[in-house]
Amino acid sequence: MTRGEDRWRNPPRTESVGRTGDSQPSTVEVAQIISVALIRVPISLFVGSIEICARAMRHVERIVGAGIDSVLAGSMGPPVEPIQTPPSSGGPAARVSAAAIVQEEEQQEVSMTDTNLSDDMVKLVEYEIVSIKRDEERFVHQAKQLVTENMTGESFSAWMIAKYLESPEYKEAVARDKSFEISPEDRQFFLRVNYDVQARWAREEPEYDRITSQASSRQAAAAERQAKILEGVQKKFDKLADKIDAGGLVVTTKTRRK
Repeated sequence: MTRGEDRWRNPPRTESVGRTGDSQPSTVEVAQIISVALIRVPISLFVGSIEICARAMRHVERIVGAGIDSVLAGSMGPPVEPIQTPPSSGGPAARVSAAAIVQEEEQQEVSMTDTNLSDDMVKLVEYEIVSIKRDEERFVHQAKQLVTENMTGESFSAWMIAKYLESPEYKEAVARDKSFEISPEDRQFFLRVNYDVQARWAREEPEYDRITSQASSRQAAAAERQAKILEGVQKKFDKLADKIDAGGLVVTTKTRRK
């Protein structure tokens, strides 16, 4: 037998370091494997949960962004470019922007005023008369007026202008200073009236209508009482007739002896 054949039939044995047998691991190796596994499991779970949360947040962000874009596109129309203003607060653009804001607020206040005189209520109206003649613009008169009739704004303006021109106040102002006199041409073309209904109340009934209404109420009450009395008398007659029909009522008459 040669050396190669002997080596092939009887191979050399090698001893494993830290093993008690040929196939069984030692206690130290088992502990190391378990500790590594215990360390890797929570780390892998933590990393996996972070990835899941990140994916969910990206998905929600895409959904919310798409919803907001669709709502804005449907309700607000095309996007409006913002007005570029310089950072300086005292520049021309800043002054123009402030003036535009003030004008918008004044327009909103004007739109909120009540100028409706077309009803039959009692209206407290505050008005101002001004002259818009070129280079002679001025304030003329201011007062309050109770309006009880149904009228238009043009009728009210003409009424207030005529009332002021006939008032002692205007005549005294002209007597003191002729510059306050308003010519017939200025009256026709340059006087304007601004007015606002400050309050309104329902009109009371006229005295005749109130008296008539009260008399009608008294007549109705008297008629109701008479109807109740007649109804009671009718019930008594009905009971008497029932007794006569039943034969329970005997009528006797007395005759005088001669």
